[in-house]
Amino acid sequence: MAEHAIRDEGLVVHRRRAGPGIAVVTAVGEVDLLTASRLRQALARTRERTTVVDLTGVTFLAAAGLSVLVDANDAARADGRRFGVVAANGTARRTLEVSGVAEVVPAYSTLADAVPD
Repeated sequence: MAEHAIRDEGLVVHRRRAGPGIAVVTAVGEVDLLTASRLRQALARTRERTTVVDLTGVTFLAAAGLSVLVDANDAARADGRRFGVVAANGTARRTLEVSGVAEVVPAYSTLADAVPD
């Protein structure tokens, strides 16, 4: 998979292969009602054995973004695939924890922790 970027006002989403069967989707900016569909699009096209969403560069994560993450996690699990998010600290991590999504969607501190060897 070649690197692919989707741009929208306030959000840039990159999708790349991090190894055999591993996709990393990186979101930078605000994931809200207006931009969450961009993240959903990138995740819908990702069918690798493992998908990791890097939220390190996310400055705002609204309920619409949380919904995208929960839906993608559910779809991956239903297909027998692995899914997780990276949010070391900051806004995204706090939102995942406060909302309870971190209890449903596997959350990691670093990309190295999320991507299996």
